[in-house]
Amino acid sequence: MKMSNLGNMKYCKETTQTHPIYIAHPNCRCAIHKIIIDEGGCDKVKVFGDEPVINIDAVERCLAMREKREQRPTMDIAFGVSEDRRNRGIVLIDFKYRHKSFKRISKNDLMDKVQGAIDILGNAPCIMPPYLFVVQPNLLNEARNHLSRRLFNNSPKLDTMYQVIDNKRLSLFWIS
Repeated sequence: MKMSNLGNMKYCKETTQTHPIYIAHPNCRCAIHKIIIDEGGCDKVKVFGDEPVINIDAVERCLAMREKREQRPTMDIAFGVSEDRRNRGIVLIDFKYRHKSFKRISKNDLMDKVQGAIDILGNAPCIMPPYLFVVQPNLLNEARNHLSRRLFNNSPKLDTMYQVIDNKRLSLFWIS
């Protein structure tokens, strides 16, 4: 599946580490391979190294505790990308490895997670769609169909903004 705006973008450590949330919340930094394992996605985890990402769920927990409020839904992680150190941006990822079916996931669930992450991260650097939901490879087609047909009624705009991928596609951010 084409990832329109992300084209040849690759993981960018500098963009990740200079993000204001990364700097402000040192306890909410995590190695990509560790969070993949923690979220239940063990296949091909060796492809992913120790590159740091922002654990948005952890940031939200900290903010909710500090502000004495309920936690809001967010995407799981964010990381910086760039194309040859130009055109920098932030990618949002939510891991759905533990899901056996996608029938109980609603359009509002996904949109609320994205909006929660955007509220935390701000828009500098730019958060780049598509917003990515990572699933186990055997559920890829089911998840894509559910997202496209049932949640977004085959809307081309929403289909390009919210996409389902697997670890193989996610790894392309790291592999040249």
